[in-house]
Amino acid sequence: MRIFYTCLFGLLALILLQSNAGGRADVGNSGATLAPGDGNTTCASSFCHGTTNFNPQMTIEVFDLESNPITSYIPGENYTVKLTTVASGSPAGYGFQMLAVDSNDGVYNGWDGSSLPGQTQITTLAGRDYVEQTSLRTSNVAEIVWTAPQVGSGDITFYGASLAANGNGSPGGDGGTTTNVSLPENESSNTSDLNNLILSTYPNPVQDMVRVDYDRSSIAIQTLVLTDINSNRVTQVSNQDALSMSGLISGIYILHITTSEGLHQAEKIVKL
Repeated sequence: MRIFYTCLFGLLALILLQSNAGGRADVGNSGATLAPGDGNTTCASSFCHGTTNFNPQMTIEVFDLESNPITSYIPGENYTVKLTTVASGSPAGYGFQMLAVDSNDGVYNGWDGSSLPGQTQITTLAGRDYVEQTSLRTSNVAEIVWTAPQVGSGDITFYGASLAANGNGSPGGDGGTTTNVSLPENESSNTSDLNNLILSTYPNPVQDMVRVDYDRSSIAIQTLVLTDINSNRVTQVSNQDALSMSGLISGIYILHITTSEGLHQAEKIVKL
């Protein structure tokens, strides 16, 4: 009987350890990013994993729709948040968790669930949307589309935790790390100023060419970027005030207008 219970306990422990290949919020019902409110538990400090193997290092970078790295965000704009884990040796796979927090230590979510890469999910705990793995990931990179908050939200900090795992189902032999990066609100990019300078986008609805009518004595168009409603880039032009939509399927698109003066505006365009 003792042998039976010993084997049963070992089996249950193994199942638990293997289930933790999923995200910490989904499986363990907790955050592990060291963000305010997450406590002091990380993937490495919890019972799940060791702390030193593979010497993982993690970076969080944020890019605009033109794949340029940014150091401040423009309210309401869409960005790509890229989490990368670099490890020594040969890990069997990777795990991660990421959370966005505003300047008052309150959570601002903004993740685009339709843009998630493979083996990735959004888990909500107490109003917090954690982006994390669904299982041990083969890729050490995760890119997720994120929409910046409204004007006046202040700094946004992305907190992240990542793991390089040996994949043997044991709590030892893995390595974890955490990091965070803050983005201030770009107060110099005043959208209301641009609203006064751009007279209209026309025709709208459009069949072929959409044009931007603006005050040419005050601003110069730098880029026009067209995305679908899921923030996927469709096409773009530089230093032009018109963009062709011929050949695109009918539906709703977003035209992102950027000027050489650093002003930004987004317009909803209906394609017939």
